[in-house]
Amino acid sequence: MSIFALKTTLLSKQFWRKKNLFSKKEFFAAVKNLNMEVRPGEAVAFLGPNGAGKSTSIKLLCGILKPTTGTSWLSGYPSGSFEANMRLGLVLGTRSSLWMYLTVKQSLEMIGATYFLSNQEVNSRINTLAELFEIQPFLSSPPNSLSLGERMRCEIVASLIHRPSILLADEPTIGLDIVGKTTFRNLLKQWQEEEKATLLLTSHDMSDVAALCQRAILIDKGEIRYDGLLKGLKGSLASTRNIKLTFSQLMLGNVLTGHEIKMIEDNHLTKTFQIDTKEISIIEAIDQLMRQFKDTILDISVEEMSLESLITQWYTGKIF
Repeated sequence: MSIFALKTTLLSKQFWRKKNLFSKKEFFAAVKNLNMEVRPGEAVAFLGPNGAGKSTSIKLLCGILKPTTGTSWLSGYPSGSFEANMRLGLVLGTRSSLWMYLTVKQSLEMIGATYFLSNQEVNSRINTLAELFEIQPFLSSPPNSLSLGERMRCEIVASLIHRPSILLADEPTIGLDIVGKTTFRNLLKQWQEEEKATLLLTSHDMSDVAALCQRAILIDKGEIRYDGLLKGLKGSLASTRNIKLTFSQLMLGNVLTGHEIKMIEDNHLTKTFQIDTKEISIIEAIDQLMRQFKDTILDISVEEMSLESLITQWYTGKIF
């Protein structure tokens, strides 16, 4: 077995584009010298804002696009090769791999056949995954009769029929409500741990990332900006805390605080302040705020920077 489930070396992709109707065509580098290594069994979030090069990178990994320069491998095989594709599973939240007018089971049987599985192997795999992802009641129904959450569970079973060692999940919980998302994440995490498979997750939902991944790779303008543990994303904001005050009455007008306390959100009945604990302690900051607002405070809460805020700070270049 390859030491890396997924590996890229100086992977780049350029496209011709025109900035406007009257300009000349020029090369645009969507991905620039991407070096990425993911070991078997890892769960990694691959994140980036719109236009960062994330989708192009994914298409290069799957072999849908050919690189301009560089190489990529899945389980030691070149991306796009037969051997790589047999080891890759795909879950695309915006696209279906199921046939809408066949039953779910019929779709799963056809997908299994495309991976050269025997009828016995397909049925065994369907039974195992149907129990794990709790889709037994849906097997005899067409996908277009199911709710989005039910269909997405069937979609992931479809992507796992051939027992892939690498799963690429692209926005797998998009459109799901909070209950559906929680169920989906728990089932996906259970599968990944039981089969010791590699998960590469792309998502704009940071709760997906926090629930499923230990490591994150951030890409922006075609280049990797960060590659490491999720907790390492804090960088220079590791000592930042938010203090949220809830008031008993509307609080209008100017707020007077020291330079160590910065108001970042004002909803009149609630105000959120940001501090750096290297400059002022939480107790000192709360004391200042309580002296200013006196008896109008109903509640005080102190929070670390959310993952969403941290990712935004990285995208905007405020963490180094």
